Amino acid sequence: MRIEGDAKVFQSSAVGSMIRTVIGLGLMGLAAVALAGSVLPDRKPKNRVAMPNEKLSSSHRAGLALFGAAMGFVGLILACISLVFPSKLHVSVYPDRVAMASTYSQTGGKEVVVPFAGLSAVELRNERNVVGKRKTYLVFTQKNGSVIKQDAGNNERQAVATIQQSLADFQSHTPIVAEAATASVSAPPVSAPPVSAPPAKPDSGLVRRSNSRPVPTPKPADDKAASSTQKYSLKRYKVTIPVPDGHAIVDAATDVKVGMKLGACYAGRWESVTVVAVNDDGTITCNWDKWTGFTYRMVREDLTIAEEDV
Repeated sequence: MRIEGDAKVFQSSAVGSMIRTVIGLGLMGLAAVALAGSVLPDRKPKNRVAMPNEKLSSSHRAGLALFGAAMGFVGLILACISLVFPSKLHVSVYPDRVAMASTYSQTGGKEVVVPFAGLSAVELRNERNVVGKRKTYLVFTQKNGSVIKQDAGNNERQAVATIQQSLADFQSHTPIVAEAATASVSAPPVSAPPVSAPPAKPDSGLVRRSNSRPVPTPKPADDKAASSTQKYSLKRYKVTIPVPDGHAIVDAATDVKVGMKLGACYAGRWESVTVVAVNDDGTITCNWDKWTGFTYRMVREDLTIAEEDV
């Protein structure tokens, strides 16, 4: 396990890959010797005629050829598997999600991302697969009862305790972002920023004619919509890397408007967020562009803005 930003990454050690590669090359060398012995002519003794028992029979040559082919095949697999797959296999545990490229997706290299927002539990289970053989799975149970199964390789087995602890921390410190629980791996939908109703036209005091069309009274803003910003939790993504050139920290005097693009530090990188609302308490509600649906209130000192937008 190694630390990358705020992620704990579980990945097979390079030492094991090197050992497999060396053993594979050794087996391939042994295979080459066996194959050469099966096809090369018998070595003639010096100054005398070779005895019959000193010559290889056809069955001996066939056995050497088969042995060499088998050793070469095994050695090729051991040497190549370390060069093809390990760089793709990992389990990365973040404070709010898990990203995995697991054993069942080796050839495709597909990464599976499971956010903690819709997750209720994580555990290892021994179940029978489609052919009736018992296998161990890393099972993610969603709040709606659905499950996500992942073949439990070495990386998953080593990471399960860390995943459970991170999920427990997330559930104990982060209130629900949206009222509706997520029904799948995807994040909850983004609620649109509240739009206040236009002010009513003041009464001029003049008497209207009976046949004149009355001016409609604006409908008051819905209380739920007016307080939609209150359901977003406050999250801190402190700046831990240098501020990029041409950008500055958002301070109290910076005029921030809805729709602006700001920068936030996450996992050792700068990510783009969009301003959803500017709150009376000084915080700014932002939606993460890369992870649509993750909307939080953030403090100004954790955000950056392009100098040209100031």
